[in-house]
Amino acid sequence: MTGRLQFQFFLGHFIWNLAFLQGVLIFFYADRGLSLAEVFLIKNMVSVTVVVMEIPSGLVSDLFGRRRALIIGALAKFLGCLIIATSSEFTLLAVAYGLIGVGVSFYSGTNIAVVYEMEKGNDDPAARHRALAQMGVLAGLAQFASTLLGGLIATWSLDMVGWINAAGAFAAVLVFLSYRLPDHPSDPAPVVATPKRSRVRMARDGLRHLAAQGNATAIVTASVMVVALFMPMIAITTYQGVWQEMGAALEFAAAATAVAGLLSAGASYLVKRFLVAVAPLRFAVFTFLLLEISVLLGALDWIAMTVVSIALMEILRAYVLIVGSVIVNDAVDDRFRATINSAISLITRIVVVVLSPAWAFVLQDAGHASAFVWLAGVYAVLFIAIGVAGIAVRLSGRRALQPDPATEAQGVAATAQPSSTPSGEEHSS
Repeated sequence: MTGRLQFQFFLGHFIWNLAFLQGVLIFFYADRGLSLAEVFLIKNMVSVTVVVMEIPSGLVSDLFGRRRALIIGALAKFLGCLIIATSSEFTLLAVAYGLIGVGVSFYSGTNIAVVYEMEKGNDDPAARHRALAQMGVLAGLAQFASTLLGGLIATWSLDMVGWINAAGAFAAVLVFLSYRLPDHPSDPAPVVATPKRSRVRMARDGLRHLAAQGNATAIVTASVMVVALFMPMIAITTYQGVWQEMGAALEFAAAATAVAGLLSAGASYLVKRFLVAVAPLRFAVFTFLLLEISVLLGALDWIAMTVVSIALMEILRAYVLIVGSVIVNDAVDDRFRATINSAISLITRIVVVVLSPAWAFVLQDAGHASAFVWLAGVYAVLFIAIGVAGIAVRLSGRRALQPDPATEAQGVAATAQPSSTPSGEEHSS
């Protein structure tokens, strides 16, 4: 990757990850008359759209080039942010987050492909990994800085935060328009030959493969990841609602959100550096304990403990995504690895889409203390169920590997009988 290309790419990635509204999201929408449950519902449109657009966006990127896909994604995100800045209607805001979801689906995956293609001629095999690590650092810094700045601007005008957020999205459009990426070798035939139906069939075959092989490690770890990632994925919106319920100032919410994001970036680095190789059982137990502690701390009517709780949630997110992915990928065959990873991501998003509105209504009606205690109990039941299912899968796998006694006896008897084939003569088939 040349110096100019590298600067353009990382500048675009930094600007894409600016999130001025993130630190004051609940306060911004409360000022426009939306309830906590309504905020969860409109934000859900991002996950819904990403699920729907995952395959079409990848096809556009492969067929028409990375630069065009990035520009389409940035334009969709800008339009969504512009609607957010100008409207307080629930329906229009839902459309806005749907457009942001379109932008996310076009950007995610394409940016990784750009890194791999620009570093293709680099003799250093670690160059791509360094570039991906730098992307993570830049994303964390962008979110940290923009969240703090958004909180400061919000003390003057919440509406202005919306406009600054839209301006940041428009800046990404300008940067992507200036990209001069290397030619992308496109071959339409392989793309056309893998339509959505074949991808669904691949996912089905991959899951059947896990079940048939009795792969308890991959099944249990994937289940733990899906269950454990639900709360961290909605943590920022949840805890801002809790802080608003407690009467916290929006400056506090912005600062706490920014610090939590910075902790997530730091935790990602530390986990990658020291904790990648972890036994599956230890991973599941540690995930359960960290999740239960963070949820129960969130139930306390003490604002300092809620800050500790969201910090643990962000650390949990980094731990589960990195260590869980390593365990799953090490446990499955190469031909099903990408399929299983996609399935985990897809199922996690579906869980968020289905359950986050229900969680928002419970949080709003019962209060954060009761809601978090209830959630801790649900998590305990789910982890017990996952453990029982894992034991059952492992036992069924062992039984499948054991030979049938009757078949084994017939084989021994057949071996003991003299062969009717003359010496030097072979059966033909």
